[in-house]
Amino acid sequence: MSCLFVSHDRFFTRTVATRFLEIRKGRLVEIDDPDAFFEAQA
Repeated sequence: MSCLFVSHDRFFTRTVATRFLEIRKGRLVEIDDPDAFFEAQA
């Protein structure tokens, strides 16, 4: 089963998600370290 959600709440995101994917140039790219990804977006 899959679920797509958008949230600004990092705690919720880390608690609920099992994988993190980014759409980059029209392709899905798996994010290995979501904490580093979140920090890079700030």
